Amino acid sequence: MPEIKNTFLKSKMNKDLDDRLIPNGEYRNAENLQISRSEGSSVGEFENIPGNSLVQPNSYLKTGSARHHGAAQSYAGTVIGQHTDEANGNIFIFSTGYTGTDEQARDIQVQSATAVPTYIAPNSYNWTLHDGAGVALNPLTLGIEIGMLCWGPAVDESLNGPDYDPYITGITNTYITTSWTGSSLINPYPLPAHGRPFTIGWCNTIHRWNVDGTLDLLLKGGFLNFSTQSKIYGTNLVENLLFWTDNRNQPRRINVDSAIANGVTYYTLEDQISVAKYYPYEVPLVLNETALTALQVIAGAYPAIGAAASIRGFEITLSADPATLGVKIGDIVTGFPGQGPQELWEVIWMEAGGTFKIVVYNNFLNTPGTAGAVWGGGPLTFSRSTMTNESEVRQENGFDTTCTIAGVVAVGAPFTVAYLYNNTPSIPSSQPTPKVGDYITSTTMEIDGSGSGEILIADEVIIQSITTITLGTSIVMTLTKPVEVFAIGNDVVVSANPNYNSLFTGDPDLMEEKFIRFSYRFKFIDNEYSLTAPFSQICFIPKQEGVFGGGPNESGQDMIDAYASTIVQWFENRTNNIRLKIPLPIGGANALTALTSLQEDYQVKEIEILYKESEGLSTKILESLSTTEDIKTVDIAPIPNTSITQFYYTYDYKSVKPYKTLPTSQETRVYDKVPIKALAQEVIANRVAYGNFVENHTPPTSINYSASYNNKSLAYNNYVQYPNHSIKQNRNYQVGFILGDRYGRQSSVILSSNDNDPTANGSTIYVPYKDWTDVQTSALSTYEWLGSCLRVIVNNGITQTTKNPQTGEPGLYKSYSDTSVDSATITAGGTLYIVGDLCTTGYPAASVGLGSDFEFTVESIGGAGEIIGIIITKRGNGYANGQLLNVIGGTGTLATITVTVNPVNVLGWQSYKFAVKQQEQEYYNVYLPGFVNGYPVTTAIERGRIAGAVLLSDNINKVPRDLNEVGPLQNEFSASVELYGRVNNPKIDNTNKGGGGFYYNNRLLPWNTQYFPGRNPDIADVIGPAGSGGLEMANSPFEAGTGALPVAGAATQGDFFNGGSAAAPNNSRIPWGVPGTEQSFFNIEQNPLLMGINIGSEETQPQLTQPGFPILNTLGAYVTNNPSVNILGGATIGCMVPFLSVSETAPVESEIEIFWESSTSGDFVVLNRAVIADYAGVSSVSATTASFDEATASGAVIMPSIEFLDIAGNILTLDGLPVITQILDGNGNDVTTSNPFILDKVGVPYDDFEILTNQLFWYGADDLATTWTISLQTSYSSGEYIDTFSNIITLTLTNVAPATLAFTSATDGAIACGATTTGFTLASTSFGTFTGKNGSVYPAHDEDELCWTLVLTSAPFGSTAVFSIDSVTGVITKTFGTLIDNSTYRLTATLTDAAATCVTSAGSLSSTCFIDIVIGTPDVEQVLCFGPTAVMAALDTSCNWNTGGTGYPIEVFFGASSLVDSGFVTGTGSKTDSLLTTIDTSTGSAVGYMAQSNSGFNLRYYNALYEGRYGTAPWICGGAPRLFTTGALTQGVFAIEVNLVKSATGVGDPAEYKTNFTILYRTSSAAAWQLATCEVGSPGLPAGGVVSNFEPLTVSGAGSMTETRIYHFTNTGEYAVRNNGIYNGDGCQAAPGCYTCAEFTVNFYDETENPSTPGFVNCTDCTGPL
Repeated sequence: MPEIKNTFLKSKMNKDLDDRLIPNGEYRNAENLQISRSEGSSVGEFENIPGNSLVQPNSYLKTGSARHHGAAQSYAGTVIGQHTDEANGNIFIFSTGYTGTDEQARDIQVQSATAVPTYIAPNSYNWTLHDGAGVALNPLTLGIEIGMLCWGPAVDESLNGPDYDPYITGITNTYITTSWTGSSLINPYPLPAHGRPFTIGWCNTIHRWNVDGTLDLLLKGGFLNFSTQSKIYGTNLVENLLFWTDNRNQPRRINVDSAIANGVTYYTLEDQISVAKYYPYEVPLVLNETALTALQVIAGAYPAIGAAASIRGFEITLSADPATLGVKIGDIVTGFPGQGPQELWEVIWMEAGGTFKIVVYNNFLNTPGTAGAVWGGGPLTFSRSTMTNESEVRQENGFDTTCTIAGVVAVGAPFTVAYLYNNTPSIPSSQPTPKVGDYITSTTMEIDGSGSGEILIADEVIIQSITTITLGTSIVMTLTKPVEVFAIGNDVVVSANPNYNSLFTGDPDLMEEKFIRFSYRFKFIDNEYSLTAPFSQICFIPKQEGVFGGGPNESGQDMIDAYASTIVQWFENRTNNIRLKIPLPIGGANALTALTSLQEDYQVKEIEILYKESEGLSTKILESLSTTEDIKTVDIAPIPNTSITQFYYTYDYKSVKPYKTLPTSQETRVYDKVPIKALAQEVIANRVAYGNFVENHTPPTSINYSASYNNKSLAYNNYVQYPNHSIKQNRNYQVGFILGDRYGRQSSVILSSNDNDPTANGSTIYVPYKDWTDVQTSALSTYEWLGSCLRVIVNNGITQTTKNPQTGEPGLYKSYSDTSVDSATITAGGTLYIVGDLCTTGYPAASVGLGSDFEFTVESIGGAGEIIGIIITKRGNGYANGQLLNVIGGTGTLATITVTVNPVNVLGWQSYKFAVKQQEQEYYNVYLPGFVNGYPVTTAIERGRIAGAVLLSDNINKVPRDLNEVGPLQNEFSASVELYGRVNNPKIDNTNKGGGGFYYNNRLLPWNTQYFPGRNPDIADVIGPAGSGGLEMANSPFEAGTGALPVAGAATQGDFFNGGSAAAPNNSRIPWGVPGTEQSFFNIEQNPLLMGINIGSEETQPQLTQPGFPILNTLGAYVTNNPSVNILGGATIGCMVPFLSVSETAPVESEIEIFWESSTSGDFVVLNRAVIADYAGVSSVSATTASFDEATASGAVIMPSIEFLDIAGNILTLDGLPVITQILDGNGNDVTTSNPFILDKVGVPYDDFEILTNQLFWYGADDLATTWTISLQTSYSSGEYIDTFSNIITLTLTNVAPATLAFTSATDGAIACGATTTGFTLASTSFGTFTGKNGSVYPAHDEDELCWTLVLTSAPFGSTAVFSIDSVTGVITKTFGTLIDNSTYRLTATLTDAAATCVTSAGSLSSTCFIDIVIGTPDVEQVLCFGPTAVMAALDTSCNWNTGGTGYPIEVFFGASSLVDSGFVTGTGSKTDSLLTTIDTSTGSAVGYMAQSNSGFNLRYYNALYEGRYGTAPWICGGAPRLFTTGALTQGVFAIEVNLVKSATGVGDPAEYKTNFTILYRTSSAAAWQLATCEVGSPGLPAGGVVSNFEPLTVSGAGSMTETRIYHFTNTGEYAVRNNGIYNGDGCQAAPGCYTCAEFTVNFYDETENPSTPGFVNCTDCTGPL
């Protein structure tokens, strides 16, 4: 048969076209089908969609830990999110038991009791809690909260435990109770397994459930910080990575496969699950430090004794072999008491055995610091740079030679070697110079008695002193160890390289001309990378240690080479091996556990070592090191001198080329754009994208620090690491803080709070050239000077240590596992403590917790020795916030203290680094063959004001000529190059100008000295050839001028002419004067370029000034007619000859203001604590938050009692009022100038303050504008401490619900809420206006941002009317439908504030107001409409003798209370007698009202409300009594009908009966009664008006007769009807034969719902209010 085949590739249902026209690939209709998406041949085919089936019938999805009985275990948590993985049939479930909005409390690890717990009736057990040692704990001290859950081995292994984890239902100081219950002691009941650990916490979990019924717990723990208030909506699965975000925590992700394969303990930390990965914020070090304790450094002495007796230096005795302790020859030693910042002591000798002594040496001192000749020992640090040269056998100043003596040379005895070097102009040669501290080696000598036959570097034979150097002959020196010279001529290597490694495999030349920095980054287990750590400084140590003469040549030759070539040829990097110290993240207690922590806690699988050249555009990767294969514990060591336990890994770099380049995307990746929190998440093209997120933290506006410059100090490690680095002088620097969280989110650059204080150093500093006074003041010679550096003094830390949701400031990092004490409050000061007491702490009896090791010292005390202030020395661990501790120490009453443990804050600031803005950048050093001071002639022309110097080689480019608009034959050029002299060649002065001993007295030879230029640059303003065709300053070839030693034909003054030719021998002339004796311009024979210099600072150099001789000595030496070497020995000044001088060019100034990352970084939490602990000024504020509402008046105190405290907690008395420096609203707007708040003192001293409002406020829809953060500046101790606190106080405005709601009726005017308004007809459309205010007392804004809404609360049946309200004006109108006449409509209006454009905000509040609108006439109250009950007829008022008729009076009461009666029964009468007694006497009636007592048995009484609801015959509707609430009139027309009725009378009976009545009215039960006023048209009084006090009713005649009066009333209030009984002339008892009677009755009803109307049914027709 024919086959029709259609593959539905378009997946499109088409119902628009005719069946016959539907294209192939589309379909007409489908049910329970889907299109196959396979990649095989079935693509496009229909597939059945499976139906749903119930999983686990009669049960629920249990999400909890595995149960030992084999079933799943659940807990009382809530599912807050899920992700469906349809492809694999998985559902990922997120759940938690936490319902709060703050950070979750940490999970608590405890142990169950070892014995059976006590049974607590009726059906549960107490669980006692214990620590790991079995000590009973007080649950109240652990931070446990009601609702927390319990899980772990004690629960999983429970006896008879139900199939769910228990949660805590009660906490006492001895036990907890849980949700596990049992029915009785006899039946099996649940209890935890004995002596087993378990966890108490909020139990956050992620599970994976599969359609096959498998439930896998992926991870669990409080670190997830879930909350039922933050649902998880953003979830995505990318391959095996599950991403989610909850708008509460930072975005996270897990590897599902890894979680399942490794179990629930695979993910236990935030670092492992955060999308943003851990940021390695610490710089790699090039430093090896060994910190020895006082137990390891035993003693010190000078002079040395024993084996070291002949060694110059200070002897130190250690506790063990120095090498074993990590000490090496060449180590720099710090830590001596009183050691100066530049006091450099170096290890020169070590003793391996014996008494384990070492000798340290300083060029200038015999004893270190204030240690003295006998020192009792103490902690010392031994440091050395790890930048070395391993390829060279010798140092740059090393040489091979032979011994010129034989035999044993003792320590300190002369050791002589041949020295055949003598560099002379006639016989040039090298001339290396050894120095103290250099090594010697030999292949033919040995250490005395060693038997080795050689001396190796490891033998550590060191030059201790150099006695004499005889050029061309020998050097005599002393050594630190005895050596045996077997024969004269034994070989010796002098100044051997102590770091030489014969196995060195690197490229020895790779780093010579490179400036290289190093960094590192981590590669994590899922192939993610961390950010790059900050780079090190340039790893550069120059050859010759940066010293002229420190290499193969003596210093003079090095200087000649420098000015002749214009470069310092030996200034190259000597380093070719660097042992980089890579800081590992904190974790572990030893090398093995530190490595394990790196692998498991941080899940780092590789460390990449990064390499960057200064001129390179890219960063290179040196090596990727596997943490499991390449990194060994032998290369991991603790970082010394830190307050926390941390380790570094040593990477040995041996000058190898990088093997690959870091990708460009990673090159510029300075931070990950992972938000702090995000509500939305989606995967776009395999990329995770976030929406509705918060990207950055709010940094502090400033930090109180001061930037300065100073000499490098040995107290820091910057000299040891980088001995030749120094800050550039004559530069402006701005130093800023950059803070970062643990995951690399960084702040903007934070500047100093002192920047606006002209009296304090801030973030910007100018570093001038050093001045001679610096040398004099510091007494530092060039040899002692270690370089200069920028220094930052942090005066005070940040006080916002916990996160502030209002400002977005994140506070300080606090890890989930960190339960150390952050601060403490003295609860009771105790007695008899003294300042300096070291106090430990412990728990009070019966209040044992898990904390330990919190210690502090007493900082201040009161008069009885009570503790007032403390300094924390050990923060301990295991504490819960708010725990009370006993203070152990002192001799009196124990003090108590309450500890504060900050909540978990994984996104707080953790790291800092400094960034430096420096826009003056590239410059050149110009190496010159000396300056000529003044003109180059023997006469003193312009000396001290101008100078000249020859430009050679590359200096021509460094000092360029102005080549604009010059002719082709021009040789003389202008210039405009700014120069700063740095090294000067002063005059060669053999004079002694009195007051001898001056710096330059008796200088017989050319010399140079430092030049101090100040800030005014010298200007090179002219450049040209020195002689012919140029500046004509010197003749070429040179001929000396006439002078003290005349020379025939010497050069003279005159028109310029070069002599020395055949035509004109010895007849040179220059126009400026007579040339000098010496050739002052180097290489004058070549007629070099000469630059003329205008001296910028025309001041004599301080070190060249002589008393009584005010000669202007600036740049250069004089040209004289005396030879430079004064052979006459007289008091003369020699002639200038070329000698090395140096100027530097002014820097190129960049227009780009960039802060450059420095290599100074660290842990900001540690820094902040250290700074605050050392600070004596204000460290904290006693109160930081307050709130007030919008009804607060101006001038009201909203934050009382603000105190400023030091770090010890002492209240400080300030110098004056703190200054409010800034007020920011929640939107970041600066509102300081509007002065909304003021700060004032409380009392007289400045130690207590308060904040008051200074204006009125209103609460609006912009909730950010309802918070303010205030920054303050305080002054303490006469201005010694100026402290700025950024955003320290947060004030919050709260809302007040709208008030003064009312209604202005279109007919009745202003009425209150709940009132009734009438006068409206069926045609009415406008009814009035609702009015109200927003709760603020600010008149200008009390009606702002209000929104009216309306609800029709009740309406009569059949009404179609629709009412509306203007949302702004509150005007009520009918917009649609038909009104019902004689009916009431209840309208309820809601007024909402903080609702701009009627959009409610988070802080909006509402109030309601209802009014009843009557259309036509409304129904009266229902009890009045229903009329009298049967009880009314039973109240016999007839005049019937035979039946005992009484003719007694009656009172009918219509009021709000059901308790009013005749007054005789309950004493709660209507008090109508107060009026009746008055009107009784005015009528002359035979029987007055009071004759029938108001409170006697003879008064019949009817309370309409009581009888209608509670009486013996109440009104029933629908089978239940009608629940009337009032019998008073509130609306409508109330009809009262009174009747006097008589029946037909017999013979002898009285023919006439009378009674008098009145109707009384009062507005309320509290008002006085008065005669009622009826409406016009009342049948009983058609004209309307007051019902009289005695209204008569009379019936007469033999027949039956009724007299009726009907009155209509509309005045709202209470009414009462009263008569005076029935009477005739003889009264009711006058005729014994009376068989008929007369009766007084009262009827009442709603006039508009008259019961006489056909079909009237009171239960349905009476629609008035109850």
